Order: sequence, then structure tokens, then C-alpha cells
Amino acid sequence: MLAAVSSVLFAAAPAHASFPGANGGLASEYREIDRGGRDDMEIQLFGLDGIIDARLSPCSRPETEPPSGTCPNNPSFSPDGRRIAFDLGGRLALVAPDGSGLLTLPKLTEADVDPAFSPDGTTLVFTGLAGGRHNLYTVAVDGSSLQALTHVGGSSAAWSSGGQIAYCAGGQIWRLRPGTPRRTRVAKGCHPDFSPSGKTILYDYKRDTYRVPARQGAARKLSVRRAERPTFSPNSKQIAFERQLLKDSIGASIYTADASTGKRLKLIRRGGEVQPIGSTYDYFTGVAWQPLR
Repeated sequence: MLAAVSSVLFAAAPAHASFPGANGGLASEYREIDRGGRDDMEIQLFGLDGIIDARLSPCSRPETEPPSGTCPNNPSFSPDGRRIAFDLGGRLALVAPDGSGLLTLPKLTEADVDPAFSPDGTTLVFTGLAGGRHNLYTVAVDGSSLQALTHVGGSSAAWSSGGQIAYCAGGQIWRLRPGTPRRTRVAKGCHPDFSPSGKTILYDYKRDTYRVPARQGAARKLSVRRAERPTFSPNSKQIAFERQLLKDSIGASIYTADASTGKRLKLIRRGGEVQPIGSTYDYFTGVAWQPLR
């Protein structure tokens, strides 16, 4: 069972988009796997106090039976914080933070995952699969106007408030502006997220967290270890991320820290601990921060 948990633990590669505003709640994918092979998944919305406000698209995947429900992954907030985009069984979906108004888009590629909103909220960038290769695509929030954005690979995209897109390809972070063919290498690493101003990119590399000027400049390592998939708070003063409680533990918890230094670490939602024999493994994957306007 440990091997099975380890193989799926960091499979997701959530996109993020940190847009300016007051700090709202957090959204993260939550999974619970018991020793009998039952796998339950949902997107949880919770505040900085860790109290759960909503549960979106819960599903259950018994080891020897078909899934009950379609399982959600990779939440990302719209610029006004009123919608959440995520992928649902290889298709893109949108929903209000209270779970109402669920809209599932038609299948656009062989597998549509990791959506993130444009700064005007009308378009999504996502990772699509076609011909055995993952690339970035854009599509209107109603499922129309599909366009390929990259052709040599790409995943885990983030769209800045200034209109730039950062993404991961070949172990590197790249930056481009839609509609132009040129791309610029930013740094080694993955899971980029722009600051609300669009001037800084936050990312992880070898399970450490860094920040670098979006245009050019030296990367700076924050004092946070075992931290992955970081995202800025809407007011740009904090970051949130997933982090293992212990070096060799299974799973991850959600933490926040100071955006400039990585200090003042605060545990928000606990996961990843191995529970008593006969119980479950639970963990969080990725986190998005809701902007309030």
C-alpha cells in the first residue's frame, strides 16, 4: 500500500494564478487512502483557521470497483474570486466557491488538466494531451475558441495580471505572451506562480522554494524546505504551499509563510501523517488562494 500511495502522491501539477485583491480562503485537492485500497478525493475550501467551508466534487475510487463520481484536481481561482476552475476526469470544469453552478466543458484534447484563468477572467490556459505530448492551450470559459499555445511541450501554467504566462517544460520555467512566438527561459524548476503585480515568479526546484524577477535577475531561495507548488496570497505578503511534515513522511500539509523570507511558517491544514495501523493516509496536493474584490 505504501508504494501505491507514493506513486500517486505528487502526480498532479496544479496551475496557479495569483491575482490582486484582499486575501480570501484557500482551495486544495484532498485525498484519503485507506489500507484496503479505497481512495476518496475532493477539493476542499478552507480559511486560514483551517476550518472547511466547502467540499467540491467528492468522489470515491474503491480499488476493485469503478469510481463513484468523477474525481476533481488542480483548483484555480478566477481574478474576482467568484469562480474556481479545475479538471474533472480529464475535462475542464468551473464552479462557484459554494459549489453551485457547475459547468463542465466538452472534451478539448485527449486529456484536459491544470486550468488557470486569464487576467480578464474570460479565458483559460490549460495542459492538453495530443499525439502523446503535453502542450499548453487556451480556450474561452464557454469552451469555444480553442488554440494551441506551445508545440514543444508545456505544463503547469500560470497567467499573470499583466498578461504573461509562465509554465514548465523540460525541467525549466519559461515565460511568454500569448500571440507572440518568442519564449524566454526564467529558471530551472517547475510549478511557477506570478505575484499579484506580475513582477515576481514563485516556483519550486528540488523541493525548495524560490522567487525570481519575472523579466530578469537572480533567483532567491526562501527559507522553506520540503515545500512544493507555492502560490502568492492576493495581497502579495504571504505564500501558501504543500509541505511534508517530516523528511520521509508520506503526503503533505498546507502551510503559509512570509512571501519575502519564507519565515513565520504556519500550518493551516494537517495531512500526510501515517495514521495507526488499520486507518488511513491523508494528504493535500496543491493550493490556490482566493482574491476578494
